[in-house]
Amino acid sequence: MRVFSAAIVACAFAWFTPVVAQQEQMPPECVYNGQAAPDWGACLRVSPPGSPWRGLPLINLGTDALQRGDYANAVRYYDEATPPGSTITSDVSFHAFRATAYWHVGRMPEALADAQLVYRMIRRDPTLSTPASDYFPPHIDTETMYALVLPILSDQHAPEFAPAMQAYLAMPAQDWYSYANRSAVLQEVGDPNRALVESQRALGLAPGEPSVLNNHCYILHSLNRDAEALPFCQRALVAAPDVAAVHHSIATVFAALHRCAEAERALANARRLDPATLTYQSPIACSAS
Repeated sequence: MRVFSAAIVACAFAWFTPVVAQQEQMPPECVYNGQAAPDWGACLRVSPPGSPWRGLPLINLGTDALQRGDYANAVRYYDEATPPGSTITSDVSFHAFRATAYWHVGRMPEALADAQLVYRMIRRDPTLSTPASDYFPPHIDTETMYALVLPILSDQHAPEFAPAMQAYLAMPAQDWYSYANRSAVLQEVGDPNRALVESQRALGLAPGEPSVLNNHCYILHSLNRDAEALPFCQRALVAAPDVAAVHHSIATVFAALHRCAEAERALANARRLDPATLTYQSPIACSAS
């Protein structure tokens, strides 16, 4: 995935709280004080394997890694939080985040299962075993949840994709996050012309936002407008030099412009920053003329 969604930036990260029978035994390092989230690394250090609250820091560390684009560690933490033979069902944001992490590293059946569960949660499926108030807290934004899972549903040709996409596009855009996420989703599902329209709206509202600049660059590339695309990629790279998606986008544009040495360096940077995303492992064809 070359575009990077503003959805993860926009979403308010809710820390996962498991059902803990011995709540009073939870170490103070893991207790939310009502003002700031705990130091999850410190919480993990005092949560031995087998303790009923160990999943709490692991899942939050996974989400922190996801927010940084560190998909390898995101998946590692999520996996460790789920012992063999067990499953975790949490709120809709957790499953959307985990689906995104699985998708990036090529674990498609697991990504699809989480994405389909997210769709059922959005639709308040009455067959789910828990009430909607448990899995869809009031602060969670439905539009953001759609933006995270729609590319997965599309990529895996899931029957949920068409109704989910229709419902998503029927929602009114609220701000630059909405337009940026919509452009990213449309690009990922193969509609670059409509993606460009939404991206131009996002760009008008947030001209310096790196996710907007990067996505605009890649959308223009997909429309074979690489000379126009390059300045947007260059501005995104200045604003977000540690984001692998930006390096991969500019590598793709450099290759299209026959600037092969620069393309190889940018691709190497994308792989260094994110060795887990499968897209970055594929070579980019480039001819010097």
